[in-house]
This record gives sequence, C-alpha cells and structure tokens, in this order.
Amino acid sequence: MITTCRSITVASRKHDPRTHHIQKYDNGEPWNAPGGITPTGVSATRYLRTTVPDRARLSPLAAWLATHVPGYVAGRLSHPQPTAQVLCTNGKTRAEMLPSDATRRAYRDLDGDALHQIDWLFSIIEPEQTDHAYWNTEAEKMLMAGIVEITVGSARWTSAPLETHMKHTTFQRLMRIARLDQCDWSVGYQRGLRRHYHGERFGTIEEHERWMSLGLHGDHRLELGDGYRAGFAGQEIPGFLTIAI
Repeated sequence: MITTCRSITVASRKHDPRTHHIQKYDNGEPWNAPGGITPTGVSATRYLRTTVPDRARLSPLAAWLATHVPGYVAGRLSHPQPTAQVLCTNGKTRAEMLPSDATRRAYRDLDGDALHQIDWLFSIIEPEQTDHAYWNTEAEKMLMAGIVEITVGSARWTSAPLETHMKHTTFQRLMRIARLDQCDWSVGYQRGLRRHYHGERFGTIEEHERWMSLGLHGDHRLELGDGYRAGFAGQEIPGFLTIAI
C-alpha cells in the first residue's frame, strides 16, 4: 500500500546533496521584483528541497500538515493569498499577547479581542534530516509553541483537549515549574506531560514507546525515563522540584 504524501518543497541548505534548485526568491509570485529582489531590497537566494514524507511515519499533526499545507513553504514572507497561509493561534487574543495590563486595556478597544494569529514560518530542512523527521519536528515545534488551532484555507486543525484531559491552566502551571530546573528528570517530565496533554498529536507511537522504556531493563537513563513516565501520567511535580513562583 502506498503511504507517501504529496510532494512539498521546503527551504534547504546549500550543501545538502538533495538540494535540487536555487531560486532568486520565487519568480512566479506576484510580490517578486525583477532580478530576484524582495520589495525591501534584500537579496533572497533560496535553496530548495522537495520532501515526500511517508505518512505511516508521521505523527497525526504532521500528517495533517503534509496533507493541507501549500506545495511550497520555503518562503520567508507571508503568502499574498490568505487561503495559502498556514495560520496558527495559541488561543489568546491580540490584547492578551501584550506585555502590560495598561497596554492590553488600551489595545482592547482597537480590535484587541481578535485572536492573535501568525503565518507559520517553516524551518530550513537539515541535510541529515529525513522527510518524515522534518515534518514530525515541525509539528512538535507547533505544539511546543502552544499552538491550539491551525487553518489552511477551509481546512482546520484543533488541539482542543477532551473533557477528561488536564485543564490548560494546570498544564501551563506544571510546565512553568518544570522549566525552572533542566535536570534529566525535568526534561523527561516536560516531554511526558506534553504527550499526556496533547495525546497522540505530540510525537509518534515509536517515540512514546522509546521514552517509556528509558531506565528499564538495564537502560542507564533512569531519571529521563522516570520523569517522562511521571509527566505522561499527569502527576504533580514532586517536592524537590516545586519552587514558589
């Protein structure tokens, strides 16, 4: 059975052996100026690589992205067509994203209640990355950034948790405490907690099983494994890591 997704062009490195084309920006786009110069006058040489990821090796969010994003995501500026933009939101309003209460109150009167959205800037694929690893990593970056909704044209993805899942405020509180100490236990806990909160949307089944097995059957990475298993179980952080914030 064929499990490969459609092909999607991403930005690559000059020394990547799979780099297949060099563009002066994108001469087919309406915002391009003669000679490959962006409207700001900055040179925009782009090295490109075509990815054709194996759907069977993608996390659910990565598979959704590989299905719905445009066939070309190597640009550094927002696409002029809104339907081709990969719009992401963390669920906060524009006002809530501002630093101070006074600024938020002032901005709320100027369309501040609209959701804060960004057109996702896709990473450069590294020469050693496989196609499926690249898309799994992009999906993981989105979840780690707190993205809860993505729209591409009429397609929509949401990470809204099930009613039986941990509350978002609890997830944020535990992550905030865990980040205060980057010991092996804490690193494992943060990853496990993300898997607990996001479910199968975060990482792949193989990655989850690998982390669950750390520190068992003679494996020396006990703290990483214990932390991951505690986070995956949704446990509170033990006293030795609980710091008043």
